[in-house]
Amino acid sequence: ASVAVALSVLGAGLVAGQTAKAESVEVSGQSIEVTQIEEGLTVVTDDSDILKEKLNKIEEERGLLQAKIEKKEGDISDLQKKLQDLKDDKSLAEAGYANSYKHHQEQLAEKDKDISDLQKKLQDLKDDKSLAEAGYANSYKHHQEQLAEKDKDISDLQ
Repeated sequence: ASVAVALSVLGAGLVAGQTAKAESVEVSGQSIEVTQIEEGLTVVTDDSDILKEKLNKIEEERGLLQAKIEKKEGDISDLQKKLQDLKDDKSLAEAGYANSYKHHQEQLAEKDKDISDLQKKLQDLKDDKSLAEAGYANSYKHHQEQLAEKDKDISDLQ
């Protein structure tokens, strides 16, 4: 009730810290003693001081929280940069792997072709050898036959 009275007094033109000169003042049709007004002003002033202290504490806490938020935002930004760097490194590694894999596949294809070419040459040489052996065998047989004929001719002439 005294706060309401004090607020009514403030509304009537008195402010905290002023002293009323009269013994009583009429506010909204009620007669109020000066001591009641002074007590009401003291209560309002005390309440105002308490609220100012609370407001200052809230502002201080807000500042601390804002600093924490800014630090967390910085940490998030750092982590996002690290994540992007890792993604970039991964992309480069994948590209390098793909290039390396492609290069190795090309080398393997070349080696497979070399092996295939050498296998064909080996088969050609085996075929040539077989033909040469067959030719030699035929030639040897032919020469043996010729020798046998010559021996026969010599025997016949003797």
